[in-house]
Amino acid sequence: MNRIKNFENKLLYLLYLIPIALLTGPFIGDLIITIIAAYFIFISIRLKLWTYYTNQFFLISISFYAYILMRSLFSTDIYLSLEHSLFFFRYIFFIFAIVYFYNNHETFIKKFKFILFLSVLFVSLDGYYQLFFDFNIFGFSANGNHSLTGVFNDRDLLGYYICRMSLLCIATSLWNTEKIPYTVIAIVLLNAPLLFYIGDRSEFILFIFGILAISIFIRGYLFLKLGTFFLIIISCVILFMTFPNLKDRYVNTIYESVNTNKEIFILSPKHNSMFESSYNMFLDNPIFGQGSKMFRKLCSNDEFKVNYEGIDYDTISFSCSTHPHNIYLELLSEQGIVGTSIISVLYIYLIYFLFKKSFKFKSVRTLNDNENYIICLTICILINFFPLTTSMSFFNNWSSIISYLPIGLLLASLNYKNRLNKQE
Repeated sequence: MNRIKNFENKLLYLLYLIPIALLTGPFIGDLIITIIAAYFIFISIRLKLWTYYTNQFFLISISFYAYILMRSLFSTDIYLSLEHSLFFFRYIFFIFAIVYFYNNHETFIKKFKFILFLSVLFVSLDGYYQLFFDFNIFGFSANGNHSLTGVFNDRDLLGYYICRMSLLCIATSLWNTEKIPYTVIAIVLLNAPLLFYIGDRSEFILFIFGILAISIFIRGYLFLKLGTFFLIIISCVILFMTFPNLKDRYVNTIYESVNTNKEIFILSPKHNSMFESSYNMFLDNPIFGQGSKMFRKLCSNDEFKVNYEGIDYDTISFSCSTHPHNIYLELLSEQGIVGTSIISVLYIYLIYFLFKKSFKFKSVRTLNDNENYIICLTICILINFFPLTTSMSFFNNWSSIISYLPIGLLLASLNYKNRLNKQE
């Protein structure tokens, strides 16, 4: 048993390193969560920790996994579809591995939030370095559109990482404290202007929306919240006036959403065509969808592809991509109403949980245990699965790690609180 505990302690450091591993790409991060998930399966069976497997979220998640796996077996390309669905279960066990480590290692969050903060800080400072010197500390240059990529080199992931991981960093900074740490203010003021300059409109808007939601739902600190928002607006205005190329990204691209026939598109003709193509696939099989990873295979079919008059495009690939760039359209087209309803119901419940938790929290005069922390984690999850924006694929292994981290932390916190209440 001592050998197992020693191995578990070493494995814990891999979990701490996930924010850093994500900077290298999907492989190392995916390898880490796979090892952690496998260990949780082993230790939970060895110690007969069956309560994890009777958890409602676990049962719902396994039901979703069983459904997408079954749907892949009836898709038009079984082997291609199984590439997404077959090993999806690793995310479920990774989530509950976080719960296990949280319950059995008192310093888990303390160490994890420290590594997370250092990672976000490093990525942000490296982004500013690239902004001022045209290359980052590793020598990576900004791409041709003057968009920053930082440590991700030729991959446009900088905005996504900073937005999602900064919000998670804010949440973990509020763990086990009644005050807003200076690190939260530093993260917001450092990253809001950088996200604005990067030009990823979706991530910038989501970040501002997340900060606004946190300001509304957590308790106290009114003047600090108002002052922070004022400084964000001022810094973004200064950037807009200093760098004329930002006008192309935030203003001129709006006019690109209207073609010569005065048709109005969502975001761009390319995005609009992918959205329509995914909707066509949904209409073809609304109940069960086409199966995981089928959008990329079927989007060029005549019955699904979308073409617009007055636009110069490749008729084969215009409405095609690896995914439709919206989580819920991807789910509708590939998993149908059955699969989408599971995710949608969980999302709606989280919104209800957020309002219920915040209202109950604010009605109490004294601060409850980690309520601000729990509220912020809930907001992180809602932002990660926000329906009204473009997104990476629901099954993308790199973005999935970022999406499922706060779910594991939230379940761990709620599980820990429930155990304390039972002991009382």
